[in-house]
Amino acid sequence: MLVRIARSAISLLFVMPCVQAEQLASQEVTARIRDVVTLNNLAPNAAPSDIRVTTSAIPALYTVAIGTDIIYATEDGTKVVTGQVLDLANRRNLTEDAQQAAVGAIVKTLGDTEFITFPATSPAIGTVTVWMDVDCHYCQQLHKDLRAYNAQGITVRYAAFPRAGLQSESANKMRAAWCARDKVAAINAAIQGRAANHSVACPTVEKLYDVGNRIGVTGTPTFVTQEGRVIVGLVAPDDLAHALSNGAR
Repeated sequence: MLVRIARSAISLLFVMPCVQAEQLASQEVTARIRDVVTLNNLAPNAAPSDIRVTTSAIPALYTVAIGTDIIYATEDGTKVVTGQVLDLANRRNLTEDAQQAAVGAIVKTLGDTEFITFPATSPAIGTVTVWMDVDCHYCQQLHKDLRAYNAQGITVRYAAFPRAGLQSESANKMRAAWCARDKVAAINAAIQGRAANHSVACPTVEKLYDVGNRIGVTGTPTFVTQEGRVIVGLVAPDDLAHALSNGAR
C-alpha cells in the first residue's frame, strides 16, 4: 500500500481543556486498577504487566493502556469510561496521544540489537521502526530507496513481520537474515531473492512478530515513529522527512 502523508492541518472539534502531562500512577493505584481490569475480564489476553496506568487530563480519572487499547478508570477502580478525550485548548485528541504512547512503550521493550538498522547519513531528524516482510513488494521498494531515507536524516530500523505467519517461507528467510553474522548483507540477499529459505533457530523473529501483533500491525510496511505514531503503507522519503520534521516522531 502506498501512502502519502497530507501536509495540511485537519480541523477537529475538541471539547475538553488540557490540565497537565500524564505521569505514571502510584504503585498502589496501578495495582488496584490492574486487579479491577483483570477481575472484570476487561483484558482477557493481557498480562498484568501489559496494563499501564497513568494520570489523565481529567483529574478524577486515570488513563489505562491495555496493550494499545485505552480506557479510563477512577482511582478506586469502581467506574470505567470508554471513548475519546479531546483537548480544547491545544486541539489534540488525548486518547490518540495515549495510544501512541502505549505503542511507543511496547516498541521500547525491544533492544537495539534486535533490529536491522540503517543509520541516517545526514543530520538526524528521527528514527522509524518498520515492520516488514522480505517478500512484500512495497517493502522491497522501500529497501531500494533506503539511501534516500538515510540522506533525509532518517534512521530506519527493520523489524521482521512475516505476513503469512511464522511457519512460512518468508519467516524462514527472515530468520536466516536476523540471525546472520552480517545482518545487512543477509537482508539484502533475502530481499533480492538470493537467500535460502530453510528454517534456522532465531527467536528474535518470533519476538518481533509478537510485538508487531501487540501494536496492531496487520500489513507491511508499517512505520512506527519514536513517539509511537503508526503509519501503515509505503511513505516516500521526502514525505516521511516532512512528517518527522513537523513533530511526527
